Amino acid sequence: MQNLLLGNIPSQNRLILDLPNYELINSVDKKFVTFGSCFASSVSRGLWRLGFDTHFSEDMGFHYSPNSIAQFLKQIDLQPQELHDYVIELDDGRFKSVATRYLSGRNQTKEQFCEFLHEENQKLKRKLVNADYVVITFGNAIYQRVKDSGLTLCHGGGLPNALYDVIKSPYEEVLEHVQDCLKQIRLINEQCAVILTVSPQRYGWLMNANLSTGINEILDLDKGSATNWLINSNLDKAKLRLAVDAVIESNSIEQLYYFPSYEIVMDELRDYEGFNHDVKDLMHVNMPNTPNYVINKFLNSFCSQQVKDAFEFYRSILDILIDGYPARLRKMSETRAKQYIEEKLPFVSNYIDTVKAEKLAGYVLNAMLQVFPDITKSTIELNGHTNLISFLHLDIENKKAAVQNIGQESIAILGYSTNFDILCRDTNLLSKNIKCVIDPALAVTSIYGLPVLNNLSQCEINEDIIFVLNQELLNHPMLKSKLANKVIL
Repeated sequence: MQNLLLGNIPSQNRLILDLPNYELINSVDKKFVTFGSCFASSVSRGLWRLGFDTHFSEDMGFHYSPNSIAQFLKQIDLQPQELHDYVIELDDGRFKSVATRYLSGRNQTKEQFCEFLHEENQKLKRKLVNADYVVITFGNAIYQRVKDSGLTLCHGGGLPNALYDVIKSPYEEVLEHVQDCLKQIRLINEQCAVILTVSPQRYGWLMNANLSTGINEILDLDKGSATNWLINSNLDKAKLRLAVDAVIESNSIEQLYYFPSYEIVMDELRDYEGFNHDVKDLMHVNMPNTPNYVINKFLNSFCSQQVKDAFEFYRSILDILIDGYPARLRKMSETRAKQYIEEKLPFVSNYIDTVKAEKLAGYVLNAMLQVFPDITKSTIELNGHTNLISFLHLDIENKKAAVQNIGQESIAILGYSTNFDILCRDTNLLSKNIKCVIDPALAVTSIYGLPVLNNLSQCEINEDIIFVLNQELLNHPMLKSKLANKVIL
Protein backbone atom coordinates (compact mmCIF):
# COMPACT_ATOMS: atom_id res chain seq x y z
CA MET A 1 0.00 0.00 0.00
CA GLN A 2 1.34 3.42 -0.98
CA ASN A 3 1.44 6.10 1.71
CA LEU A 4 -0.58 8.91 0.15
CA LEU A 5 -1.52 10.84 3.32
CA LEU A 6 -0.13 11.59 6.73
CA GLY A 7 -1.75 9.61 9.52
CA ASN A 8 -0.42 6.13 8.81
CA ILE A 9 -0.32 4.22 12.08
CA PRO A 10 2.72 2.02 12.82
CA SER A 11 2.10 -1.45 14.20
CA GLN A 12 3.74 -4.82 14.62
CA ASN A 13 2.12 -7.87 12.99
CA ARG A 14 -1.02 -6.03 11.91
CA LEU A 15 -3.81 -7.84 10.10
CA ILE A 16 -3.98 -6.07 6.72
CA LEU A 17 -7.16 -6.12 4.65
CA ASP A 18 -6.20 -6.66 1.02
CA LEU A 19 -8.64 -4.50 -0.96
CA PRO A 20 -9.39 -4.70 -4.69
CA ASN A 21 -7.94 -2.00 -6.94
CA TYR A 22 -10.86 -0.58 -8.90
CA GLU A 23 -8.86 2.08 -10.86
CA LEU A 24 -12.07 4.11 -10.63
CA ILE A 25 -10.63 7.59 -9.92
CA ASN A 26 -8.29 8.47 -12.80
CA SER A 27 -7.85 12.21 -12.22
CA VAL A 28 -8.11 14.81 -9.47
CA ASP A 29 -10.71 16.95 -11.26
CA LYS A 30 -13.49 14.59 -10.14
CA LYS A 31 -16.48 15.74 -8.10
CA PHE A 32 -17.64 14.04 -4.90
CA VAL A 33 -20.78 14.44 -2.81
CA THR A 34 -20.86 12.64 0.55
CA PHE A 35 -23.81 11.83 2.78
CA GLY A 36 -24.11 10.20 6.15
CA SER A 37 -22.60 10.22 9.60
CA CYS A 38 -19.65 12.22 10.93
CA PHE A 39 -17.33 9.77 9.20
CA ALA A 40 -18.65 11.06 5.85
CA SER A 41 -17.45 14.54 6.81
CA SER A 42 -13.97 13.15 7.58
CA VAL A 43 -13.83 11.52 4.15
CA SER A 44 -14.93 14.75 2.48
CA ARG A 45 -12.32 16.85 4.31
CA GLY A 46 -9.54 14.41 3.47
CA LEU A 47 -10.41 14.35 -0.23
CA TRP A 48 -10.76 18.15 -0.35
CA ARG A 49 -7.25 18.65 1.03
CA LEU A 50 -5.96 16.52 -1.85
CA GLY A 51 -7.55 18.78 -4.43
CA PHE A 52 -10.82 17.01 -5.18
CA ASP A 53 -14.05 18.96 -5.57
CA THR A 54 -15.97 17.54 -2.61
CA HIS A 55 -19.19 18.57 -0.92
CA PHE A 56 -20.48 17.59 2.50
CA SER A 57 -23.10 19.79 4.12
CA GLU A 58 -23.25 19.68 7.90
CA ASP A 59 -26.85 20.88 7.69
CA MET A 60 -28.15 18.83 4.75
CA GLY A 61 -25.84 15.84 4.31
CA PHE A 62 -25.42 14.83 7.95
CA HIS A 63 -27.66 11.78 8.50
CA TYR A 64 -27.27 8.61 10.53
CA SER A 65 -29.84 6.17 9.15
CA PRO A 66 -30.58 5.06 5.57
CA ASN A 67 -34.22 6.16 5.75
CA SER A 68 -33.20 9.67 6.86
CA ILE A 69 -31.02 9.98 3.73
CA ALA A 70 -33.77 8.51 1.53
CA GLN A 71 -36.34 10.93 2.93
CA PHE A 72 -34.04 13.91 2.32
CA LEU A 73 -33.52 12.88 -1.31
CA LYS A 74 -37.27 12.41 -1.84
CA GLN A 75 -38.06 15.96 -0.67
CA ILE A 76 -35.21 17.63 -2.58
CA ASP A 77 -37.47 18.67 -5.49
CA LEU A 78 -40.48 19.83 -3.46
CA GLN A 79 -41.74 23.38 -3.89
CA PRO A 80 -41.65 25.76 -0.89
CA GLN A 81 -45.35 25.27 -0.13
CA GLU A 82 -44.91 21.48 -0.10
CA LEU A 83 -41.99 21.77 2.32
CA HIS A 84 -44.38 23.10 4.99
CA ASP A 85 -45.09 19.46 5.88
CA TYR A 86 -41.39 18.97 6.65
CA VAL A 87 -41.21 21.81 9.18
CA ILE A 88 -42.07 21.78 12.91
CA GLU A 89 -42.88 24.93 14.87
CA LEU A 90 -41.02 25.16 18.19
CA ASP A 91 -42.22 26.68 21.43
CA ASP A 92 -40.02 29.75 20.93
CA GLY A 93 -41.69 30.54 17.59
CA ARG A 94 -38.84 29.28 15.42
CA PHE A 95 -39.15 26.47 12.88
CA LYS A 96 -37.19 23.20 12.69
CA SER A 97 -36.63 21.34 9.43
CA VAL A 98 -37.42 17.63 9.75
CA ALA A 99 -35.36 16.51 6.74
CA THR A 100 -32.28 18.62 7.53
CA ARG A 101 -30.58 20.19 10.53
CA TYR A 102 -31.68 23.70 9.67
CA LEU A 103 -33.32 25.88 12.29
CA SER A 104 -35.02 29.12 11.25
CA GLY A 105 -33.99 32.55 12.41
CA ARG A 106 -36.07 34.15 15.15
CA ASN A 107 -37.65 36.61 12.75
CA GLN A 108 -38.20 34.20 9.84
CA THR A 109 -41.75 33.25 8.90
CA LYS A 110 -42.57 29.69 7.96
CA GLU A 111 -42.95 30.78 4.32
CA GLN A 112 -39.53 32.45 4.33
CA PHE A 113 -37.93 29.42 5.98
CA CYS A 114 -39.42 27.05 3.40
CA GLU A 115 -38.22 29.32 0.57
CA PHE A 116 -34.75 29.10 2.09
CA LEU A 117 -34.96 25.29 2.37
CA HIS A 118 -36.08 25.05 -1.27
CA GLU A 119 -33.11 27.15 -2.43
CA GLU A 120 -30.66 25.05 -0.40
CA ASN A 121 -32.21 21.84 -1.76
CA GLN A 122 -31.71 23.03 -5.32
CA LYS A 123 -28.08 23.97 -4.66
CA LEU A 124 -27.36 20.49 -3.34
CA LYS A 125 -29.28 18.86 -6.18
CA ARG A 126 -27.04 20.66 -8.68
CA LYS A 127 -24.05 19.24 -6.83
CA LEU A 128 -25.55 15.75 -7.09
CA VAL A 129 -26.38 16.11 -10.79
CA ASN A 130 -22.75 16.99 -11.54
CA ALA A 131 -21.14 14.48 -9.16
CA ASP A 132 -18.84 11.76 -10.46
CA TYR A 133 -19.01 9.89 -7.16
CA VAL A 134 -21.52 9.81 -4.31
CA VAL A 135 -20.17 8.36 -1.06
CA ILE A 136 -22.71 7.32 1.57
CA THR A 137 -21.72 6.38 5.10
CA PHE A 138 -24.48 4.65 7.06
CA GLY A 139 -24.24 5.16 10.83
CA ASN A 140 -27.05 3.24 12.49
CA ALA A 141 -30.43 1.62 11.97
CA ILE A 142 -32.18 3.51 14.77
CA TYR A 143 -34.09 6.65 13.87
CA GLN A 144 -36.52 9.17 15.29
CA ARG A 145 -40.07 9.33 13.89
CA VAL A 146 -42.19 12.44 14.41
CA LYS A 147 -45.42 11.36 16.10
CA ASP A 148 -47.75 13.77 14.31
CA SER A 149 -46.52 13.31 10.74
CA GLY A 150 -44.73 9.95 10.74
CA LEU A 151 -41.74 11.62 9.07
CA THR A 152 -38.17 10.72 9.98
CA LEU A 153 -36.36 13.33 12.03
CA CYS A 154 -32.90 14.01 10.64
CA HIS A 155 -31.70 15.41 13.95
CA GLY A 156 -33.70 15.91 17.12
CA GLY A 157 -31.41 18.40 18.79
CA GLY A 158 -33.37 20.67 21.12
CA LEU A 159 -36.72 19.00 20.50
CA PRO A 160 -38.72 17.58 23.43
CA ASN A 161 -38.63 13.79 23.51
CA ALA A 162 -42.43 13.74 23.57
CA LEU A 163 -42.56 14.90 19.92
CA TYR A 164 -41.02 11.74 18.48
CA ASP A 165 -40.67 8.00 18.89
CA VAL A 166 -37.35 6.14 18.68
CA ILE A 167 -37.61 3.31 16.16
CA LYS A 168 -35.30 0.30 15.99
CA SER A 169 -35.57 -0.81 12.37
CA PRO A 170 -35.69 -4.55 11.67
CA TYR A 171 -33.29 -5.80 8.99
CA GLU A 172 -35.98 -5.98 6.29
CA GLU A 173 -36.79 -2.30 6.79
CA VAL A 174 -33.10 -1.33 6.73
CA LEU A 175 -32.67 -3.16 3.42
CA GLU A 176 -35.70 -1.35 1.99
CA HIS A 177 -34.31 2.02 3.10
CA VAL A 178 -30.88 1.33 1.59
CA GLN A 179 -32.53 0.38 -1.70
CA ASP A 180 -34.61 3.55 -1.48
CA CYS A 181 -31.48 5.69 -1.07
CA LEU A 182 -29.96 4.21 -4.22
CA LYS A 183 -33.19 4.59 -6.18
CA GLN A 184 -33.41 8.28 -5.27
CA ILE A 185 -29.78 8.92 -6.24
CA ARG A 186 -30.30 7.24 -9.60
CA LEU A 187 -33.34 9.46 -10.26
CA ILE A 188 -31.06 12.46 -9.86
CA ASN A 189 -27.85 11.13 -11.44
CA GLU A 190 -27.85 8.01 -13.61
CA GLN A 191 -24.11 7.99 -14.31
CA CYS A 192 -22.28 8.57 -11.01
CA ALA A 193 -20.51 5.79 -9.15
CA VAL A 194 -21.96 5.15 -5.69
CA ILE A 195 -19.68 4.02 -2.90
CA LEU A 196 -21.33 2.65 0.24
CA THR A 197 -19.65 2.25 3.59
CA VAL A 198 -20.63 1.64 7.20
CA SER A 199 -19.30 4.07 9.78
CA PRO A 200 -17.03 2.59 12.46
CA GLN A 201 -18.36 5.25 14.83
CA ARG A 202 -20.25 3.73 17.75
CA TYR A 203 -23.62 5.15 18.75
CA GLY A 204 -25.28 4.99 22.13
CA TRP A 205 -27.55 7.99 22.16
CA LEU A 206 -30.96 9.01 20.86
CA MET A 207 -29.51 11.82 18.71
CA ASN A 208 -30.80 14.23 21.37
CA ALA A 209 -28.19 16.99 21.09
CA ASN A 210 -27.56 19.57 23.76
CA LEU A 211 -27.46 22.66 21.53
CA SER A 212 -25.78 24.80 24.17
CA THR A 213 -22.65 22.62 24.17
CA GLY A 214 -22.93 20.69 20.91
CA ILE A 215 -22.24 17.45 22.77
CA ASN A 216 -24.54 14.50 22.17
CA GLU A 217 -26.03 13.02 25.32
CA ILE A 218 -25.28 9.35 25.77
CA LEU A 219 -28.58 7.71 26.61
CA ASP A 220 -29.45 4.05 26.95
CA LEU A 221 -32.31 3.02 24.70
CA ASP A 222 -34.24 1.24 27.41
CA LYS A 223 -32.41 2.58 30.50
CA GLY A 224 -31.33 -0.99 31.07
CA SER A 225 -27.86 -2.39 31.57
CA ALA A 226 -24.79 -0.21 31.20
CA THR A 227 -23.77 -2.14 28.10
CA ASN A 228 -27.09 -1.67 26.30
CA TRP A 229 -25.75 1.09 24.01
CA LEU A 230 -22.83 -1.08 22.88
CA ILE A 231 -25.03 -4.10 22.13
CA ASN A 232 -27.46 -1.99 20.12
CA SER A 233 -24.64 -0.29 18.25
CA ASN A 234 -23.18 -3.62 17.15
CA LEU A 235 -26.62 -4.89 16.19
CA ASP A 236 -27.15 -1.81 14.03
CA LYS A 237 -23.82 -2.29 12.27
CA ALA A 238 -24.74 -5.90 11.51
CA LYS A 239 -28.07 -4.87 9.95
CA LEU A 240 -26.46 -2.16 7.87
CA ARG A 241 -23.63 -4.39 6.72
CA LEU A 242 -26.04 -7.16 5.67
CA ALA A 243 -28.27 -4.68 3.81
CA VAL A 244 -25.35 -3.14 1.91
CA ASP A 245 -24.04 -6.58 0.99
CA ALA A 246 -27.48 -7.63 -0.24
CA VAL A 247 -27.90 -4.68 -2.61
CA ILE A 248 -24.40 -5.12 -4.03
CA GLU A 249 -24.87 -8.88 -4.51
CA SER A 250 -28.17 -8.28 -6.29
CA ASN A 251 -26.38 -6.43 -9.13
CA SER A 252 -29.50 -4.28 -9.49
CA ILE A 253 -27.52 -1.01 -9.43
CA GLU A 254 -24.63 -0.37 -11.81
CA GLN A 255 -21.48 1.37 -10.60
CA LEU A 256 -22.10 0.38 -6.98
CA TYR A 257 -19.18 -0.36 -4.64
CA TYR A 258 -18.56 -1.17 -0.99
CA PHE A 259 -15.63 0.22 0.96
CA PRO A 260 -14.94 -1.53 4.31
CA SER A 261 -14.21 1.43 6.60
CA TYR A 262 -15.95 -0.38 9.47
CA GLU A 263 -13.84 -3.52 9.06
CA ILE A 264 -10.61 -1.52 8.70
CA VAL A 265 -11.14 0.27 12.02
CA MET A 266 -12.52 -2.69 13.96
CA ASP A 267 -10.02 -5.30 12.72
CA GLU A 268 -7.04 -3.77 10.94
CA LEU A 269 -6.68 -1.08 13.63
CA ARG A 270 -7.77 -3.21 16.56
CA ASP A 271 -4.41 -2.77 18.34
CA TYR A 272 -4.62 1.02 17.98
CA GLU A 273 -8.21 2.24 17.94
CA GLY A 274 -9.64 2.15 21.43
CA PHE A 275 -12.40 4.74 20.78
CA ASN A 276 -10.99 6.66 23.72
CA HIS A 277 -8.41 9.07 22.28
CA ASP A 278 -10.09 12.47 22.07
CA VAL A 279 -13.63 12.58 23.44
CA LYS A 280 -12.94 9.65 25.80
CA ASP A 281 -16.45 8.29 25.55
CA LEU A 282 -15.55 4.85 24.10
CA MET A 283 -17.39 5.86 20.91
CA HIS A 284 -15.40 8.38 18.86
CA VAL A 285 -12.45 7.35 16.71
CA ASN A 286 -9.05 8.99 17.07
CA MET A 287 -8.94 12.23 15.06
CA PRO A 288 -7.30 12.73 12.65
CA ASN A 289 -5.13 9.61 12.52
CA THR A 290 -7.85 7.00 12.09
CA PRO A 291 -9.80 8.86 9.34
CA ASN A 292 -6.54 9.63 7.53
CA TYR A 293 -5.52 5.97 7.66
CA VAL A 294 -8.90 4.88 6.30
CA ILE A 295 -8.86 7.54 3.55
CA ASN A 296 -5.39 6.34 2.58
CA LYS A 297 -6.84 2.83 2.14
CA PHE A 298 -9.75 4.32 0.18
CA LEU A 299 -7.39 6.10 -2.23
CA ASN A 300 -5.26 2.99 -2.71
CA SER A 301 -8.36 0.97 -3.55
CA PHE A 302 -10.20 3.39 -5.85
CA CYS A 303 -7.49 5.52 -7.53
CA SER A 304 -5.57 4.72 -10.69
CA GLN A 305 -1.83 4.19 -10.39
CA GLN A 306 -1.12 7.60 -11.97
CA VAL A 307 -3.26 9.38 -9.39
CA LYS A 308 -1.62 7.43 -6.56
CA ASP A 309 1.83 8.30 -7.87
CA ALA A 310 0.84 11.98 -8.00
CA PHE A 311 -0.39 11.94 -4.40
CA GLU A 312 2.73 10.13 -3.23
CA PHE A 313 4.90 12.75 -4.96
CA TYR A 314 3.06 15.67 -3.42
CA ARG A 315 3.01 14.05 0.00
CA SER A 316 6.77 13.56 -0.13
CA ILE A 317 7.47 17.23 -0.82
CA LEU A 318 4.53 18.97 0.79
CA ASP A 319 3.41 16.95 3.79
CA ILE A 320 -0.05 17.82 2.45
CA LEU A 321 -1.88 17.92 5.76
CA ILE A 322 0.40 20.51 7.38
CA ASP A 323 1.12 24.08 6.37
CA GLY A 324 4.88 24.32 6.78
CA TYR A 325 5.99 24.11 3.15
CA PRO A 326 6.93 27.81 2.64
CA ALA A 327 8.86 27.78 5.92
CA ARG A 328 10.83 24.73 4.75
CA LEU A 329 11.72 26.50 1.51
CA ARG A 330 12.99 29.56 3.39
CA LYS A 331 15.69 27.43 5.01
CA MET A 332 17.30 26.71 1.62
CA SER A 333 20.15 28.63 0.11
CA GLU A 334 19.53 30.09 -3.34
CA THR A 335 21.83 27.46 -4.89
CA ARG A 336 19.94 24.63 -3.18
CA ALA A 337 16.58 26.23 -4.02
CA LYS A 338 17.47 26.46 -7.73
CA GLN A 339 18.44 22.78 -7.77
CA TYR A 340 15.30 21.80 -5.85
CA ILE A 341 12.92 23.82 -8.03
CA GLU A 342 14.49 22.55 -11.26
CA GLU A 343 14.08 18.99 -9.97
CA LYS A 344 10.45 19.27 -8.81
CA LEU A 345 8.77 21.46 -11.45
CA PRO A 346 8.84 18.83 -14.26
CA PHE A 347 6.82 16.49 -11.99
CA VAL A 348 4.37 19.27 -11.09
CA SER A 349 3.89 20.06 -14.79
CA ASN A 350 3.43 16.39 -15.68
CA TYR A 351 0.79 15.74 -13.01
CA ILE A 352 -1.27 18.73 -14.14
CA ASP A 353 -1.49 17.15 -17.59
CA THR A 354 -1.95 13.50 -16.57
CA VAL A 355 -4.24 13.68 -13.52
CA LYS A 356 -5.38 17.35 -13.39
CA ALA A 357 -3.73 18.03 -10.02
CA GLU A 358 -4.04 21.82 -10.28
CA LYS A 359 -4.80 22.43 -6.61
CA LEU A 360 -1.76 20.52 -5.38
CA ALA A 361 0.35 22.22 -8.03
CA GLY A 362 -0.96 25.52 -6.70
CA TYR A 363 0.23 24.67 -3.16
CA VAL A 364 3.74 24.06 -4.48
CA LEU A 365 3.96 26.93 -6.94
CA ASN A 366 2.47 29.56 -4.63
CA ALA A 367 5.05 28.68 -1.98
CA MET A 368 7.91 28.66 -4.49
CA LEU A 369 6.79 32.00 -5.93
CA GLN A 370 6.43 33.47 -2.47
CA VAL A 371 9.92 32.45 -1.30
CA PHE A 372 11.97 32.31 -4.53
CA PRO A 373 9.93 34.19 -7.16
CA ASP A 374 12.76 34.91 -9.63
CA ILE A 375 14.16 31.36 -9.60
CA THR A 376 10.69 29.85 -9.98
CA LYS A 377 9.66 32.13 -12.85
CA SER A 378 12.92 31.68 -14.78
CA THR A 379 12.80 27.88 -14.33
CA ILE A 380 9.24 27.72 -15.68
CA GLU A 381 10.09 29.91 -18.65
CA LEU A 382 13.47 28.33 -19.52
CA ASN A 383 12.16 24.77 -19.33
CA GLY A 384 8.99 25.48 -21.31
CA HIS A 385 6.50 24.39 -18.64
CA THR A 386 3.67 26.16 -20.47
CA ASN A 387 0.94 24.66 -18.27
CA LEU A 388 2.51 26.39 -15.24
CA ILE A 389 2.64 29.89 -16.73
CA SER A 390 -0.90 30.75 -15.61
CA PHE A 391 0.19 30.27 -11.97
CA LEU A 392 2.74 33.07 -12.40
CA HIS A 393 0.04 35.65 -13.03
CA LEU A 394 -2.96 34.36 -11.11
CA ASP A 395 -2.18 35.91 -7.72
CA ILE A 396 -1.03 39.26 -9.07
CA GLU A 397 -4.09 39.56 -11.32
CA ASN A 398 -6.35 38.92 -8.32
CA LYS A 399 -4.47 41.60 -6.38
CA LYS A 400 -4.82 44.10 -9.23
CA ALA A 401 -8.58 43.52 -9.25
CA ALA A 402 -8.71 43.97 -5.47
CA VAL A 403 -6.93 47.34 -5.72
CA GLN A 404 -9.68 48.66 -7.98
CA ASN A 405 -12.31 47.86 -5.33
CA ILE A 406 -10.60 49.82 -2.53
CA GLY A 407 -12.11 53.20 -1.72
CA GLN A 408 -10.93 55.66 0.92
CA GLU A 409 -10.44 53.08 3.67
CA SER A 410 -7.12 53.12 5.50
CA ILE A 411 -4.79 50.31 4.39
CA ALA A 412 -1.85 48.40 5.85
CA ILE A 413 0.28 46.38 3.40
CA LEU A 414 1.13 43.03 5.02
CA GLY A 415 4.45 41.75 3.68
CA TYR A 416 6.73 43.12 0.99
CA SER A 417 7.36 41.20 -2.26
CA THR A 418 8.06 41.92 -5.90
CA ASN A 419 4.26 41.91 -6.32
CA PHE A 420 4.19 45.21 -4.42
CA ASP A 421 6.50 46.74 -7.02
CA ILE A 422 4.29 45.41 -9.82
CA LEU A 423 1.12 46.76 -8.19
CA CYS A 424 2.71 50.18 -7.66
CA ARG A 425 3.71 50.20 -11.33
CA ASP A 426 0.53 48.79 -12.91
CA THR A 427 -2.24 50.10 -10.62
CA ASN A 428 -3.11 53.21 -8.64
CA LEU A 429 -2.29 51.47 -5.33
CA LEU A 430 -0.03 54.31 -4.16
CA SER A 431 -2.87 56.79 -4.54
CA LYS A 432 -4.91 54.83 -2.00
CA ASN A 433 -4.94 55.60 1.72
CA ILE A 434 -1.94 53.41 2.60
CA LYS A 435 -0.62 54.02 6.12
CA CYS A 436 2.24 51.51 6.42
CA VAL A 437 4.00 48.35 5.22
CA ILE A 438 4.29 45.58 7.84
CA ASP A 439 7.14 43.11 7.33
CA PRO A 440 9.68 41.92 9.95
CA ALA A 441 12.10 40.92 7.16
CA LEU A 442 12.51 44.49 5.87
CA ALA A 443 15.55 46.27 7.27
CA VAL A 444 14.63 49.71 5.90
CA THR A 445 12.46 52.28 7.67
CA SER A 446 10.45 53.28 4.60
CA ILE A 447 9.61 52.09 1.10
CA TYR A 448 7.91 54.15 -1.61
CA GLY A 449 7.71 56.85 1.05
CA LEU A 450 5.62 54.61 3.31
CA PRO A 451 6.71 53.80 6.89
CA VAL A 452 7.85 50.21 7.44
CA LEU A 453 6.82 48.46 10.65
CA ASN A 454 9.26 45.60 11.29
CA ASN A 455 9.04 45.31 15.08
CA LEU A 456 5.86 43.22 15.32
CA SER A 457 5.74 43.18 19.11
CA GLN A 458 5.44 46.98 19.27
CA CYS A 459 3.47 47.82 16.12
CA GLU A 460 -0.17 48.86 16.39
CA ILE A 461 -2.54 48.12 13.51
CA ASN A 462 -5.43 50.57 13.33
CA GLU A 463 -6.08 50.39 9.59
CA ASP A 464 -9.42 49.25 8.15
CA ILE A 465 -8.03 46.95 5.44
CA ILE A 466 -5.07 44.55 5.52
CA PHE A 467 -3.76 44.09 1.97
CA VAL A 468 -1.87 40.78 2.11
CA LEU A 469 1.23 40.15 0.02
CA ASN A 470 2.71 37.51 2.35
CA GLN A 471 0.18 34.89 3.50
CA GLU A 472 2.53 33.50 6.15
CA LEU A 473 2.34 36.71 8.17
CA LEU A 474 -1.40 36.18 8.72
CA ASN A 475 -0.51 33.33 11.08
CA HIS A 476 2.38 35.10 12.81
CA PRO A 477 1.82 34.73 16.60
CA MET A 478 2.51 38.43 17.19
CA LEU A 479 -0.03 39.49 14.55
CA LYS A 480 -2.96 37.09 14.90
CA SER A 481 -4.79 38.99 17.62
CA LYS A 482 -3.98 42.37 16.05
CA LEU A 483 -5.50 41.28 12.72
CA ALA A 484 -8.71 39.97 14.27
CA ASN A 485 -11.85 41.69 12.92
CA LYS A 486 -9.89 43.37 10.12
CA VAL A 487 -10.93 43.21 6.47
CA ILE A 488 -8.38 40.95 4.79
CA LEU A 489 -7.65 41.35 1.06
